[in-house]
Amino acid sequence: MNELENIMKTCFELNQKSNNLCETTILRHHWYLKSFLKFGSCNGFTRPCQKLYNDFILAGSNGYDAILNRKWVVKLVDEVASTNALDQDGYLLNLPNLYTYEEVTAYFKNFTFPLDDSADNLYLISYTLYNIKNEDTTQSTYGQYKKAYLYIYSWLISHKNFTYDEEVLNSFLKDNQLKFDTGLLKKWVYKIRKRALNILIEVANSGTYHWHIFKSSKIILDEDLQIIIQDYMLSMNNNNMALDTVNLYYYVFKKMMIYLNVKKSDDLLLIIENDIEMLCEKVIKEFTQSSLKTIYPIVKKILLYLYNQGYMIKNFSAMIQKPLYLKSFNPSIISKDDELKLIAYLDKISYRDQAIMLLAIRYGLRDSDICNLKFDEIDWYRDQIKITQTKTNVYLTLPLLDDVGNAIFNYLENERPECNTPYIFIRKQKPYHKIKSAYNLCSRIFEKLNITPLNGKGKGTHVFRYSLVKRLLDMEVPYQIITDSLGHVNKDSDKYYYSLDSEKLRSCCLDARWIGIKSWM
Repeated sequence: MNELENIMKTCFELNQKSNNLCETTILRHHWYLKSFLKFGSCNGFTRPCQKLYNDFILAGSNGYDAILNRKWVVKLVDEVASTNALDQDGYLLNLPNLYTYEEVTAYFKNFTFPLDDSADNLYLISYTLYNIKNEDTTQSTYGQYKKAYLYIYSWLISHKNFTYDEEVLNSFLKDNQLKFDTGLLKKWVYKIRKRALNILIEVANSGTYHWHIFKSSKIILDEDLQIIIQDYMLSMNNNNMALDTVNLYYYVFKKMMIYLNVKKSDDLLLIIENDIEMLCEKVIKEFTQSSLKTIYPIVKKILLYLYNQGYMIKNFSAMIQKPLYLKSFNPSIISKDDELKLIAYLDKISYRDQAIMLLAIRYGLRDSDICNLKFDEIDWYRDQIKITQTKTNVYLTLPLLDDVGNAIFNYLENERPECNTPYIFIRKQKPYHKIKSAYNLCSRIFEKLNITPLNGKGKGTHVFRYSLVKRLLDMEVPYQIITDSLGHVNKDSDKYYYSLDSEKLRSCCLDARWIGIKSWM
């Protein structure tokens, strides 16, 4: 008997001893085990292996039950044969159980930190997950890290690595980076695995972990290239551009150098047309369509600057064409009935989320102004909200409405974690930083209540900004009051919002009956 037949003999015996299964199930498993042995023998396999497992799962019927039974067989054979095979997602077919806290504590009594290469990977992963759980993470966050660590462990086992080796872990990171760059891995999956790996290394080096942000390693550029970028930024400042605009140009400049693989100033002289085409492809992949209309002109200006300063042998700016698409403006609004339904639903969500949604609904505040709202911007004695708008840097005073004030007060008194940040709305779990956006919250509520905005597909807080303007226009509130409520300074900013006044726009239409008729005859 060869190795495959010996392993299958053990599998048949284990199947027969399955006391917790009914006789019909045992018979069905027996049939699939025979099919696996026959498949392996007919295809020249003498021992269990990853290829045999993969081929068998894909063989035969594509029905759900049939595939499920073939996977059961493969998992049993892998367990008996100890082949440490992987499933189609890269996880071990037979994932190990994590060690208990007592087992981990007893194991690491014999070690000092930083760990050497004799520490078992599974013990280290178990210990790291206990450190993450002690940081008051939510069950969902903990589950994401656990899944990431099980994938990392599966990768390590498949590469015959059983003990801690930081160099091997960095190889894992490079492998995942390659999958992400080639589109085989989603960005959020790549980021959670990268962070999980950083935490694992930190625990291995220090024996503990406290929540903090891991900063990405900086791209090291040649000193001459840094001077070129600094000179360009200086010219931007001389044009009296806003700081946010200058930072955007700096960000695009650095991204371009990375995409073009430029490490030093001499590399710029080697740029050819194919490099610019590759740059455009990467820019399109990185940014959304709405962002491209801003990014492309910046790329064009930077390329022109590099040519005019003699850093490039050709003027490649002509190759950068702003993407053309039909420009239209259909502001997304919600109906009055949907707004009332949404307000009624607010009692079922947290105080924080109630306050955020009411700030958007009642005032039409921008997402950024809600997220950046600070304690000193609420005057409880005068019942006012006084903010400096993030987008325009313009001061805005609004009345503190009863339901908004009550929601914020309830959040601060009953729900908000204690921390030193000046911002009112913070994350629900550590680290307690201010929230970055209210879009996901708003989008989830829209989906929960089956609310579909009119005139568009928007699901963020800006929907309420447009909806508020629509309500005010319907009430024939003067334009100046609407402008002041929105915090606008430039009259041109109001044009998009006034397009919601369909009745007045209709009165501006020309009478089409006169088209094609000579009035002078």
